[in-house]
Amino acid sequence: MTTLSKEKETKVDERWDFWRYLFRGKIYLINPGFQYKFMAWVLGWAAFSLLVFFLSNYLFFDQMISRGRAMGLAPDHAYFMLINDQKIYMARIYLIASSVLTVAITFWGLFFSHRIAGPMFRLQRTFNEAAETGKDITSEIRFRESDFFAEVPESINTYLDAVSHKKENDQKAS
Repeated sequence: MTTLSKEKETKVDERWDFWRYLFRGKIYLINPGFQYKFMAWVLGWAAFSLLVFFLSNYLFFDQMISRGRAMGLAPDHAYFMLINDQKIYMARIYLIASSVLTVAITFWGLFFSHRIAGPMFRLQRTFNEAAETGKDITSEIRFRESDFFAEVPESINTYLDAVSHKKENDQKAS
């Protein structure tokens, strides 16, 4: 193996180390249907917001050009060149900022939707396993501290305890 290919291989390994650290072995796309829709909504609203800012920028510079014309400045006046340069500069800034925000919002949407889809997946799996095996759900259902819907397992566990106590009382009575 050549030195160049070893260097490429090392760089690829370093990139994979970054992604392994970032995701820490978790699968973040648990419910693709929901998560893709969630991220599409988030990105849609982000795109709409960015469009509003971009249009505001355009209108601002358009107004500055109109004021220059109203003052009777010649079309080749330095004022118009300055405004045009600033317009192009701001468009580049918005393009870069929009790109960075889009990537950040996509990752945020994935992680955030995981905190919603993860608990629902865990609940679904628990009940499906219980239905397939015919066993009662005896262990307490728990979510991670960072998950949403923390009150749901508490309610389910309270219900399961009540059913369990009712069964015990019915068995003692018979």
